[in-house]
Amino acid sequence: MTPICCGHEPSEHLAAPFVGPWRDPRAWNGAPDSTILILGTGLTMVDAAISLSEAGHRGPIVALSRRGLLPQAHRRVETAPIAQTELPSPAKLAAFLHWLRARARNEMRRGGDWRSVIDGLRPHTQAIWRAMPSESRRRFLEHARPWWDIHRHRMAPEIETKIRALHESGQLRILPGRLLEVNAKRDGANVSIRPRGSDAEAHLDVSRIVSCRGLTSDPRRSSNPLVAQLVADGYARADALGIGLDVDNDCALVDASGRASERIFAVGPMSQAAFWESIAVPDIRLQAASLARRLTEQAHLAARAT
Repeated sequence: MTPICCGHEPSEHLAAPFVGPWRDPRAWNGAPDSTILILGTGLTMVDAAISLSEAGHRGPIVALSRRGLLPQAHRRVETAPIAQTELPSPAKLAAFLHWLRARARNEMRRGGDWRSVIDGLRPHTQAIWRAMPSESRRRFLEHARPWWDIHRHRMAPEIETKIRALHESGQLRILPGRLLEVNAKRDGANVSIRPRGSDAEAHLDVSRIVSCRGLTSDPRRSSNPLVAQLVADGYARADALGIGLDVDNDCALVDASGRASERIFAVGPMSQAAFWESIAVPDIRLQAASLARRLTEQAHLAARAT
């Protein structure tokens, strides 16, 4: 039996003037007074902007994403107890989100914090996702995911202080909009941007473009040779929404013909299509423990049979 636990993959192959956020920021900082464009405004952008500043970059840093949403910050709060019986059916996404917003508002009216509600929902998120119809999942990914991500995946308070200082100083600019065109030059690029809500184009001369646009989750685009070969040979397939490997409720890979494997299992980020919350260490630890119990039971049964 073979458990697979693949880590995150970069979202794309990058060539100049693009660089990845995992590189030493000193490699981005050839012109300390130049403008640097960061694609994405999530936690990876936050790390990249702070790393640039601490590496001595003095020029403007422009962070671009479709909505310009920044992650919220952590606070020390008590988790709100949310019982399974309290949860509405996730079959209708709008109704479920309405309940969640109302629950957060009620918590805040009592002097609490919305973070308590998001944290209280965490033990139920896998069950909610698994009960959600495919169309509701698609709508969540298309419309609600950015807001979920900034409330669920938050900055540490000390990181919030640093990023706020960069923003208030004017060095960091958060820009909602779309990247239209990149014209590479010897010392960087001229980029065309359409700000959100505008028909006009804006142009920037930048020395680097740091891609913080997220991670590859579609196994059909995987650069991992093992995952690519499993898909090519039909032992695995992408889920219907293209956000991970198709697995059953026991983490068994589903092959190209729709059969669950008895030998190959996936845990971690590549199983998020079935479980959603499967990228953080606590979630992966629970998956691994559940799979270990299953494999141990199967081994005991096989031993008795012989």
